[in-house]
Amino acid sequence: MRTRIMAVAVGLALTAGALGAGPAAAEDKVTYRLKPHVNALKQGACPAGDKQWFENNDKDGAQIAWTYTNGSRPCVTVLYEAVTTSRQCDFYFYVPRGFATALVRFDFTTADGTFVDGPGTYGLDEEDLEGWQHIGTGARVTSIFFTDANGQRYKSKMLGWGMDENHWLKQVCPQVGRRSRG
Repeated sequence: MRTRIMAVAVGLALTAGALGAGPAAAEDKVTYRLKPHVNALKQGACPAGDKQWFENNDKDGAQIAWTYTNGSRPCVTVLYEAVTTSRQCDFYFYVPRGFATALVRFDFTTADGTFVDGPGTYGLDEEDLEGWQHIGTGARVTSIFFTDANGQRYKSKMLGWGMDENHWLKQVCPQVGRRSRG
């Protein structure tokens, strides 16, 4: 009986390996998790004495952070440093379940210092969303950032983002294929 179970297990492993070696294997993806770097700005336009951003758990238990909207004056910036590659990568942002009701305007900076399609092109309204959301595609992206200065009234909405490694921004790129030698 034990030999039969082992034979079935080996057969399943070989079948899974053969399935993974098909045409789809050339289209494999690699996922990078980009840690948020949060900075509270110290300038006259920011509320004195108030903490600018807060940490909590969302309704699904994910560790998140959030801040209030702040009109046109930035008091909080959130920066993600991308893995720069010439490949077209997709970027996904975690919208917390709770603590996220604002419009997030993402800026993508490329290796030559330009913005992908201009500042704030990639907007995401968190109001009716939760979980992973596609926020853009680009090659040679070096960083992605947003601020609390999104044009919405002071403290009228909440911008939320993931803070634990499982909920950091995701960069999903085509895997670089290996060429055989010989």
